[in-house]
Amino acid sequence: MKDRLRYRLQMLCILCLAVAGLLGSCVAEPVGDTGLSGDGKGKQEVRLKLQVPGLSKSRANDETRAVNESVESTVNDLYILVFKNKTGEETDDTFEYYAKAEKADDTENWTAMLQAQDYAQNFIVVANAEGTTSDMLVQAIKGIEKGATKTTVKQTLQVLLTEAEKTSGFNAAGTDNHSPFTMCGQTAPTVIKAGGNNVLTVNLYRIMARVQVYFGDKAGSGVSKFVAETVRLCNFNDRAQVIPDEPGLVATKPSIPEGTNRCLGNAVYPVTENKLQCSAYLFETAQPEDTDKDAHLNRPCLIIGGKYDGSPNTTYYRVDLLKDKEYLDVLRNHSYEVTVIGVGSAGHGSEDEALAAKAANDISTSLIVWDETEVGNIDFDGNNYLGVGTMEFTVGKGGATLTQKLTSNQAWTATLLTEDGTGTPDWVRFEQTQKNTASGEGGENTQDVSFIVDAKPAEVTADRTAIMRFTAGKLQVDAKVVQGNSNLIFINVTSKEVIIENGNNVTTAIEVEYGPVGTDLVWTLTQDEQLGIVTAEGQATIGSAVGNAQTNKATISLKTNELQSAGGTIKTGKALLKLFAQGEGGEQMVEEVELLQTTFKVNLSKNSLTAYGQGEVKLYVDANAPWTATFDMGQDSRLGTFTTGFVDEQYTGAANTGTSDESSIIKFYMNEAGFTENPVAPKVHFVTDGGHVYEVTVNMSGAFTDLGTPYEILQKEMSFADAVVNGKVPEDGCKLVNTAQAKTITRAWNTSTWVSDTKEFRLEDTCLDDEKDKLYVNRLLCVSLTESAPSAEPTRLEVKYVTNGSDYNNWADVGGTISLVHEGEWGWSADTKEGCMCHIVCYYSDFDTDTKEIKLKTHSYALNPTKYTGQNPHYIYEYTNPEELVIPVVGDGKHKIINYSTTTGNDENQGVGYNDHSKVANDYLLWNITGETVKNCLFLKPIPTD
Repeated sequence: MKDRLRYRLQMLCILCLAVAGLLGSCVAEPVGDTGLSGDGKGKQEVRLKLQVPGLSKSRANDETRAVNESVESTVNDLYILVFKNKTGEETDDTFEYYAKAEKADDTENWTAMLQAQDYAQNFIVVANAEGTTSDMLVQAIKGIEKGATKTTVKQTLQVLLTEAEKTSGFNAAGTDNHSPFTMCGQTAPTVIKAGGNNVLTVNLYRIMARVQVYFGDKAGSGVSKFVAETVRLCNFNDRAQVIPDEPGLVATKPSIPEGTNRCLGNAVYPVTENKLQCSAYLFETAQPEDTDKDAHLNRPCLIIGGKYDGSPNTTYYRVDLLKDKEYLDVLRNHSYEVTVIGVGSAGHGSEDEALAAKAANDISTSLIVWDETEVGNIDFDGNNYLGVGTMEFTVGKGGATLTQKLTSNQAWTATLLTEDGTGTPDWVRFEQTQKNTASGEGGENTQDVSFIVDAKPAEVTADRTAIMRFTAGKLQVDAKVVQGNSNLIFINVTSKEVIIENGNNVTTAIEVEYGPVGTDLVWTLTQDEQLGIVTAEGQATIGSAVGNAQTNKATISLKTNELQSAGGTIKTGKALLKLFAQGEGGEQMVEEVELLQTTFKVNLSKNSLTAYGQGEVKLYVDANAPWTATFDMGQDSRLGTFTTGFVDEQYTGAANTGTSDESSIIKFYMNEAGFTENPVAPKVHFVTDGGHVYEVTVNMSGAFTDLGTPYEILQKEMSFADAVVNGKVPEDGCKLVNTAQAKTITRAWNTSTWVSDTKEFRLEDTCLDDEKDKLYVNRLLCVSLTESAPSAEPTRLEVKYVTNGSDYNNWADVGGTISLVHEGEWGWSADTKEGCMCHIVCYYSDFDTDTKEIKLKTHSYALNPTKYTGQNPHYIYEYTNPEELVIPVVGDGKHKIINYSTTTGNDENQGVGYNDHSKVANDYLLWNITGETVKNCLFLKPIPTD
């Protein structure tokens, strides 16, 4: 427990600090029995959870393949490269050391001894490094210097084809005769804890691509008049970079290492039963530039050989990796599925002739490409495909909102079924439709399908399982959702897309819920490579929080300045906020929030609507660019209580029309709802022709009735000064609620507000109990000042407000400070100066709600040290005529307090010098109350009844 507490405190204090300098340059050593030199807490055993690329139904159980799926996915050795994560930006990572993992008795589990540290680290995991050409990869890992940047490490780690493979292609001849299928992966930023249960979860991705060829369809039905014999792979690279150039191991373009050569090759693969006997594998390869006049001679391509229309002679056809008239680069961990649909005539007489041909009009093919990084569970029929990213979701008893990755080139439907596939589960539903069915259109891009799992009732003790069935045409993929009784790790955010208000000194608060108990949260901020958001100076790019409760809340504050745009051009800056949660057992979860800062701006004539059965309501739109607006009723299940949504499906408008132009409007249809219905805050989605997005919140609520008058309730965050003192309102004709109204509304809506009939203030209590007893006042501001300390620490003014139906003991600092000071002499005469003490008392008396002035009662006493001893203490009187200060509650000023001289322990009138203190010194109240504290405020506006 002590280790974990120490780790958490250190994680919060140290994780966000940049390291002052890089480590010295020396060759890294593995973490062995002698340990690792430098700072740390000692070696810790770390368990690794490995996820390998998914299984495609088109390849599963394919007995014709020489190398099957299990061989491709087998991990034979594992090396862990440890990087110090300094700022959250991957390019700033520096190498610390490497460790070799060991396989446990269970072949699925691997462990490694890693160094415990007080800061977050990134871990690159390289699988199947051993056995590469000349053992070059292992030797490269061992030779990485401490302090090397991640960019340098990426350039260093390479694999090379053998001399034979440069001709025959990557060796995948059989299960016991193949080159290493090298893979790599990267963890989320993680702190290795001293004495903790450390687990690293990592997805491994192959560094090569796969090509498979079918004839007719995936079942190998064949092509009319053509008997396929061979497939030759041409123009592949002889070298690969193990870790891709792009951050996060993303591969949208090839990472080609320096020194790479293009191999024409003679990689010929036999065709058996109208399919390749084994898939062809190749390293990442970029297409030549179109300006190269010999580009077609250097493009990666296939040469298909076979006999046409009964001819005894073999004829050849060239097939390029061409889709929608675009030549495709060959990317790691991608699968390229080529289906020959038809052959119209004899081809070329030789492979060389076919290779030299620029077009192949006599052969028809289809090309399906999928990225197994996101979606590896694929059903494929030769022309169409359907795939999902996760085959089984495990959910804790508390429920969660989860996302399935889906890809399909045709329209799809999804259905949630009971475990036996016959019924409909009542505890899980799709988020968009709030039903057990969902659907979508096909396309090239991966789609997100979110679903909600409800919390499990206490009486349900057994695990429960649902089937998530996806269909597209004749294709089908099933995934499971299993809800158990454990408290599984979770991250909840209100939105996965946050639009940042464009301006200077803007703070955007992102609320995050995470848990359960013992879960740690780390977040990183990564800017878009093309145009990021404008962060303020000093804005952190990495942070953390610790969770000690079942559900924990963290607020991530992002401070930004204005994104500039010359000449009115609309621009959008982007950044990605990544949230990493890790439980005590090492289980991990990652959530991403996209941040958008745009110069596109939209204002509405009104930002709240009350539902009292008025039907159509018009809002004027003023934007700085032509716009299209849509409204999604699915964003909140309670919306139907207040509105049926837009009157029309969408609205459009021109730029800079102001908020009264009839050509620039949106319309809602409002229902009738009681005020006891909790309000909703849906967003209207605006987009420009260029795809720039802005969202405006429109609060919706029911009507409130007071003394027979119906009111529209408006909510707006306002400072105490603006709402209570200055009387500002969000709209003409409305007013801030009084205490009685506030109690009724806040009880129903579970909110809070300042009130217009504020009556009670108090000063921060600084007095001893015996002083309060003598003055019969509960809250006092007291100071005792001396010549060496003529002023006291500033204090605060607090006021009552209403929250959740009550104002009992609800006090809030209004903002600003109050100070008491003494100026001038310290005694009646020189012989009484030393040790003289000034005692000042101040307390609240009254507040005038009309003039907004506060009344304070004050006392100031000069205490003669020659008369006051431990045996004869002074006595504070409740003077019959204390000074009353009446001052504006919000403002600043210096206000004099009357002084009283006290020379004996019991009676101020005895002795000499009564009130002489006032002649030579003054005591003051320094009033600097700004009223800047902001709270949610409720306002009422009468609803016309005629």
